Amino acid sequence: MKILYIHFNSEKGGAPSSLAHLIKFLPKETIESIVLSPKGPVIETFKNVANQVIELESLPPFFVLIESIKWKLLKNIWQNKNFYRGYKEITKHIDSIQPDIIHLNDSGLFLVARYAKKKGIPVVMHARCVPSSDNSVIQKLILDTISKNVNHLICITKTVHQKYNSIVNSSVIYNPINRLNDDALPTPKTNSNNTLTCLFAANFVEGKGIFDFLHTALLLTEKPIKFIISGKNPRPPQFYTSLFGRILGKLNLYRNVEQDLKAFVRTNNLKNVDIRGYSNNMPELLQETDVIVAPEHSNSTPRIVYEAGLYQVPSILSLTSPIDDILINKNTGIIVGRKNPKELAEAILLLYENSELRRTYGINAQKRYSILHNPDRCAQEVLDIYKALLQSK
Repeated sequence: MKILYIHFNSEKGGAPSSLAHLIKFLPKETIESIVLSPKGPVIETFKNVANQVIELESLPPFFVLIESIKWKLLKNIWQNKNFYRGYKEITKHIDSIQPDIIHLNDSGLFLVARYAKKKGIPVVMHARCVPSSDNSVIQKLILDTISKNVNHLICITKTVHQKYNSIVNSSVIYNPINRLNDDALPTPKTNSNNTLTCLFAANFVEGKGIFDFLHTALLLTEKPIKFIISGKNPRPPQFYTSLFGRILGKLNLYRNVEQDLKAFVRTNNLKNVDIRGYSNNMPELLQETDVIVAPEHSNSTPRIVYEAGLYQVPSILSLTSPIDDILINKNTGIIVGRKNPKELAEAILLLYENSELRRTYGINAQKRYSILHNPDRCAQEVLDIYKALLQSK
């Protein structure tokens, strides 16, 4: 069967990595995988696993749903300035490829689902984050469009699924990660209580809690605790120096977060913070990491939590109203409240002072995530959805 996967942005990150892992573990003798994605670093991710990758000239029509975006006018003008050109480019490829199924890699691509429905092509959609409650009218429009045009919605966590429970044809399928024997797993660190290394690994977006991470580092300057930041801005450097980018930056509608966090480190003389670029070798970075810190604002669990868990690295995660989902509080890591550097600092200190507890959480994380995110089972569950949709056509 021919599956057309449509991705939404040009940068590397958790969403494209998760899709690439899914494609990697689907049976090649059954699936012909074609990926549509904007030009940029992410193309390399898909070329390693897909039968064919087609680079889009324009960004697809995509409404960012994370909480940090407030639907302000100028920001939406930038986000969707290539809306019609991008939409036309995508529909042209759909008509040319004539796939058996279209798989959309985020719920923000809901308008593409509408076009596919008109063409009689079944649509599978991934919901990767909890939708924002900032604008209930827009959210209702999105949910209604998904409900009418998407044949099956895959939510990557139970927490995400809670917000889409009005959609009948939906299920929870956790993101796949490599099997335990796929990588030469590094030996977990066996630090004494003398030092601790915390890692924040994500694109530099305010909603990822990166400034909470810095404020936590500021609270712990007297302790031998190192804070590593791995990632980059979601836009290429030339955007932030362009006239439009500078205007949006001045209006605080599209911050140059990398510039601001470096200024914060300088101003506060944070010797305990090490800012690095995006890492293409996460196993190597995890080799020097004791704890993942993910102070999310969007009530989501980032991919780094379970990828690190495979290497027996526990996590501290910010969540609101947590349920029994990926990270189990005080079992595979620690859950704290959102936007609360003081609580983050207390959790970090607990793991700094108790290396045995840290080790126990890491072992539990490896056991849980290697089962929950088993790539063969995850891929089979998606394949079953594909087969059911084709049989019902």
